[in-house]
Amino acid sequence: LTSLSMETIFSTWSAAFRAWRVGNLGEEQCRKLPRLSPSPEKLAALAQQRWQEELGKKSPQLARVVWLACKRPFIIGGFMLFLRGCGNAFAMPLILKMIIDALVDGDVDATVRYLSFLLLERALGGILEFAGMRFFIGSVPGSMVLTLSTLVADKAATPGVQGFAAAGVDPVSLAGRELTMTYMRVGMAGGRGFIALPTFGAGATALVLLLGPAAFVGTFWVSFTIFLGYFLQGKAKIAEGKMSAVATERLSMLTNVICAIKAIKYSSWEQQFQEVLLGARRRECAFLSLRTRYLSLATTLGKITPVTGSLVTFLTYALLGNDIRASDIFAANSVFMTMRFAVGASAMLQELWRSLQLVLGRTQKLLLLPELPPREILSEKGEVLVKVEDLKVEYLGTAGGDSARFKLVAGPMKLAYSGRLTAICGSVGSGKSTLIHALLGAADGEVLMTGSVKSAQSIGWCPQKAFLISGTIQENILLGR
Repeated sequence: LTSLSMETIFSTWSAAFRAWRVGNLGEEQCRKLPRLSPSPEKLAALAQQRWQEELGKKSPQLARVVWLACKRPFIIGGFMLFLRGCGNAFAMPLILKMIIDALVDGDVDATVRYLSFLLLERALGGILEFAGMRFFIGSVPGSMVLTLSTLVADKAATPGVQGFAAAGVDPVSLAGRELTMTYMRVGMAGGRGFIALPTFGAGATALVLLLGPAAFVGTFWVSFTIFLGYFLQGKAKIAEGKMSAVATERLSMLTNVICAIKAIKYSSWEQQFQEVLLGARRRECAFLSLRTRYLSLATTLGKITPVTGSLVTFLTYALLGNDIRASDIFAANSVFMTMRFAVGASAMLQELWRSLQLVLGRTQKLLLLPELPPREILSEKGEVLVKVEDLKVEYLGTAGGDSARFKLVAGPMKLAYSGRLTAICGSVGSGKSTLIHALLGAADGEVLMTGSVKSAQSIGWCPQKAFLISGTIQENILLGR
């Protein structure tokens, strides 16, 4: 109750103080107030500068750039939350034990004194948690996501970036969905994690001081439940991945059915295709059910950990010939209840760590994608339209049914002349269209180019797939002129 009251008072005071400052200083002056993180403009400029410095290193690491962006609030807020977690699992149970022992002995003065210590500990803990959460959640997620989104937006805006499809990274999806989810996860799980991590160690120490050797059995049991929870979470992730793969397969089949619905109805194949789709759906539901079971087991395991831990610990404590006292039971149970929070938060932290690794890896993969080589413009009056010098075009997808990569190499040559017909001959899948796309700078995301190309500034091009804009035929023909 004291902790809740203190947090309510500080939250109300903070909101009133911010309203007063904004009302008296105005928005522009409030932006100049000291803060743990730099302003968004400065943070974006620092992100660009630090990433350019990383690119100059032998092995650039995006994680270093992100760490420099949020290091200060991470350390300050994290240290405050760390102290809060130690107080929850160590100081409070020991003070509770002293209070109950004083009550049993009838020592009123000691009881009042220890109660004062408990109120002070709760008040200081509430202040630390409030300030730590403000520093951590108020700065770390925003600094991290602003740094990543700035770099992603700069890369996406760079003309001629190659390899989006081959890398499997969509800048729009990355900046929109994945970074937004990262912001939410870091804000929710990161701050609580700093309280949960020391809770386990401090709780184990408190149990040893309270119960002696029997505490090692309870600590081992809680550790076992944490690792078992990790195992079940991992199994749930595997089942989720298989479920997503089957769902993708089912949607692909459904798309094919819709595209060929006339032929299917004409040939009376509805029953066969329905069975195929239902089979895929059954496999998808089976993996979904398996994932739900694993997650339910992990959740239930976290809920029963305090009860089972207490039973195992006190059974061992009694078998060792110790007398069980009310103060020991009460204090030890409070430790197990706080350690339960560590068990629940450990799964969230594991999920957060995996998500951060995935997002940072995908973002770095995007930022390291190569760009098109510089293109020189030939004179419009010249006869030659395209010149190539040591051009290499690498296709990263499939070609002619072969999944291996292949390269096209073109030495110094003149490929096209004004007023003449030039033919590029080759077998199916040999790279004729890929070469033309690369020469014109219209290569898709699965083609990488190195070398140099010189071309006329204006070249007409009729691709294999029609590209039409919303307009008249004349506007389509004169597009770009």
